[in-house]
Amino acid sequence: MAFTPVRIVCQNTLSLGLREAKVSVSLQHRKSIKEDAQWYTDLFGQMTTAKDESIATMNTLTGVEVSEDEAKRVINKSYPKPTVPTRLRISNGVTPDDIGADKWVRFLAEREDMQKQHAQQVERIQIHKDMAFERYEIFNDEHPKVAHTPWAIWQAVCETEDYRRGREANRGRLSSALYGGRATTKERAFNQALDLVRG
Repeated sequence: MAFTPVRIVCQNTLSLGLREAKVSVSLQHRKSIKEDAQWYTDLFGQMTTAKDESIATMNTLTGVEVSEDEAKRVINKSYPKPTVPTRLRISNGVTPDDIGADKWVRFLAEREDMQKQHAQQVERIQIHKDMAFERYEIFNDEHPKVAHTPWAIWQAVCETEDYRRGREANRGRLSSALYGGRATTKERAFNQALDLVRG
């Protein structure tokens, strides 16, 4: 039993979510069944309270209109730029005198490879940002009652993360959407959207 702002993409993610659930109850018919049942009922009552609080929090996301700049800021913070790898950062100050001419050519090739990989990561993040903003604009057109709200921004990021394709889209996609990198991005977007409401 779980309540989460993470969108269930399909039956597969639902199955995965249930399999990975933090709470799973199976009561055995023994002397303490009454006490056991009461304990779990109390626990689920607390979960219901948490659910109601979560719904109330989510509802606040629909009550504020935001500017395009604020929407872009949420998206930018949801997809932070990848940090420059330590080896690449350190290598930028190295000269042929530091390592010797015989190793310089290999060093340059390795640094160029690291620069390419980092540039690809930066480009990939920018593609995700562009996709999220495009989804935001589409969401605004399709849902005028909640258009231009923090809810719209959060939904755009969720949709981008749940349905975008990439190298990780096949084997790791389902778990990533619920618990991995995609879930982290959606959580960042939710927190940033909530900050717009709280001002």
